[in-house]
Amino acid sequence: MLSLFDNKYYKTGRPEKLVIFVHGYNGSPEDIDYAMQWLRERLDNAVLVVPRAPFVCEKNAANLQWLSFFKEDPDMRFRNPETPIREIFAIFSRLAVDFRRVAGQMNAFVSEQQKIWQVDDAHTYLAGFSQGAMITIYTALTRPRCLGGAAAIAGIVPGFGVLDEEICSRPPFLIMHGREDATVQYKTLPQTLQWFTARKIPHRVFEFDGLAGMDKMKKIMSDLRANAPAEIAGYKVVRVEDYATSRSKEISATGAANAPGPVPDTRSIWKTAST
Repeated sequence: MLSLFDNKYYKTGRPEKLVIFVHGYNGSPEDIDYAMQWLRERLDNAVLVVPRAPFVCEKNAANLQWLSFFKEDPDMRFRNPETPIREIFAIFSRLAVDFRRVAGQMNAFVSEQQKIWQVDDAHTYLAGFSQGAMITIYTALTRPRCLGGAAAIAGIVPGFGVLDEEICSRPPFLIMHGREDATVQYKTLPQTLQWFTARKIPHRVFEFDGLAGMDKMKKIMSDLRANAPAEIAGYKVVRVEDYATSRSKEISATGAANAPGPVPDTRSIWKTAST
């Protein structure tokens, strides 16, 4: 049986917990592989599943999106620091129908993955970044059975004023936001927290300095790919393996890279069909 969404998954031990991570707008599972590898190493007896958005991104044909932002905000005013907070929430409120559609599909995907991995709702966790965080919020709150927990990283309440009528679950949330996030602007965070509090949705918040966590990590990894260190803690680097591209290169004694070759990545497995 083909899966509802093509996806990439990572296993640790015998899965007793299911974690589904929804990537963001202008993103893909490959873009966040480095973060998922980091997360995988910190999970015990779990399976981490990253679904792939089905649409080519309107902003960048090399990446993906779950739904269009241009549809209601062609000038991307939600990113403009001069745009009032009320207008930003209004933009995402007008996208309520689209978020409802994707949330319905994501809830079906969650149920499908639970059946595959034999994990119940109490041991299922949903998380997402940016547009994926918005989908996480809508999905978790409209799921008939309450999940074990959810995490929204650099997100905002979607369908503001519409989602209220559809809430049927209140799983505990972790809400994370970078103070210098200029995409889903940090200034929207207090309104999001007020919304959660007013609707008695249990939540904790974690704020941090700098960019959105994944954007910051992506820049670090991009810099490392472009300029791999020749030495780490006094040890010479002799081989570089890139788990995002499954490529490797040998570093010669002079520091020059030899011809690259493929590397089998045993820590992550492509999954295009569920059986």
